[in-house]
Amino acid sequence: MRLLYLFVVALLSLPASSNEAARAVVLQLKWTPQFQFAGYYVAQELGFYDEAGLQVEIRPGGPGLNSLSEVVTGRAQFGISSSNLLAEHIMGAPVKVLAAIFQTSPARFVTLESSGIETAEDLAGKRVMLLPGNSSFELITLLTQLNLRNRIERQNTSFNIQSLVDGETDAFNGYITNEPYLLEQQGVDYSLIDPADYGIRFYSDVLFTSEQLANSSPDLVRSFAKASLRGWQYALDHPAEAVQILSQFAPEKSLSHLRYEALSMHEHIADELVPLGYMNENRWLSIKEFLASIGEIPKDAALDIDKFIFPLEEPELDWRLYWHYVATVAALVLSLVSWGVWVHRRKAVLQEQLEDTFEMATHDALTGLANRSLFIDRFEQVLSRKRRSQVTPMIAFIDINKFKAVNDHCGHQVGDDFLKATAEAMLKELRPSDTLARIGGDEFVLLVDDVLDVSETRITERLQTAIKRVAEAFELQTYGVGSAIGVLIIDANLPESPERLLALADREMYAAKSSQTDTIRVQSLSALSSSLFDSDYS
Repeated sequence: MRLLYLFVVALLSLPASSNEAARAVVLQLKWTPQFQFAGYYVAQELGFYDEAGLQVEIRPGGPGLNSLSEVVTGRAQFGISSSNLLAEHIMGAPVKVLAAIFQTSPARFVTLESSGIETAEDLAGKRVMLLPGNSSFELITLLTQLNLRNRIERQNTSFNIQSLVDGETDAFNGYITNEPYLLEQQGVDYSLIDPADYGIRFYSDVLFTSEQLANSSPDLVRSFAKASLRGWQYALDHPAEAVQILSQFAPEKSLSHLRYEALSMHEHIADELVPLGYMNENRWLSIKEFLASIGEIPKDAALDIDKFIFPLEEPELDWRLYWHYVATVAALVLSLVSWGVWVHRRKAVLQEQLEDTFEMATHDALTGLANRSLFIDRFEQVLSRKRRSQVTPMIAFIDINKFKAVNDHCGHQVGDDFLKATAEAMLKELRPSDTLARIGGDEFVLLVDDVLDVSETRITERLQTAIKRVAEAFELQTYGVGSAIGVLIIDANLPESPERLLALADREMYAAKSSQTDTIRVQSLSALSSSLFDSDYS
């Protein structure tokens, strides 16, 4: 019996993919190793790819090597490229994008401070180094938007910032992670011209794969992308360790240079309001317009965005099969262990289930906030305390305007991500004693147990600002996403239930919503006429 027990334990400990050999894949970088690709090297060195059942070869890029060609021809399964992948896709390249590592492009025009060239307009009549064709598309778009494309002396890049220092050019196509460091090491003062300052925002370092692989092996593609994003998250959270790992693959770069790259690119990658690797459909459509403006694609080119973006969300598991497996194994284990061990384990399981059940019964599954039941319970406690002492509670009913448009146009996954980010952003504005709950699809309520005066209701202004900041991060302004907030200050001891008081706050919210977006209405209980309480607001 002991041998059978050990066999069952060993069987349970085997990984799900133990019967599958690691799948060998190639990742083609678009340039030589540097912190720009740290996440992939971290995933490889720390075993994240191994855990995903992948044996990954990372191939450096360089001048003349095209990562798109490598992937399309099958010499590599994954590649790193730019937003120009959209143009390639529209023109027939069979590729799908997986994640945008850089939310904004690090490409810049680099000029000497002594030249007096500080703005894009100053480039008129100057010598400007660019990559061949439209490869420097962020910079080309900037020149096109300002009607400067035919008013510069264009030069093919030398790939060496020394050309700028030696006076061979007036403006150099550079990366904020590289050329500024090299100039600082020489003590050369410089200026940077950023296309984003002119409203030109491209994704950069986009992870992609072939349509063939995405269609034939979607689980493999998801595993690779998620392991890569895991590596990137680790690199951002542990930059010093990531620099040490990368130094093994970039011996020509000093540790100080790699640290500079890590610091300077962090703001282009990390954004607490959107997930790592996030891509927005509207941003891609905007990029499409920019690419059309520089002649990369026809102005009337059609784009099926669903065929371009590969969804990283995995299919839902068949929980019936899962629980059947667990139940079967559990029955076998229970038949092999002593009654005392079973009782001990059963108690632990019941305790965990009890805690899980309580959590599910009192908290919103999507955001982790309190749900309506827990909110009403805490509200009743606060009202009870008010009857015994001089406290003035406040509740606020918060509604996200135009949220349905987000689900309709961007999909429910983006809608869910937006709600989770909104909840996190609002929580950061609150005190530990405050209660924030989600009571409907796009409806939240706030409970503050005591406000000293009306000025403390300004906390709702901070919440409204937080919601607006998240909407901007998700680029949802196009749909008019905002908020309406109804505030009720409970400054009187009237025999009203939490539900009735919540309905009054809801009434104020609807009044705010009917006037205009991003409106807050504040009402005190004492100011309401008694006739209000004769009406049914539930």
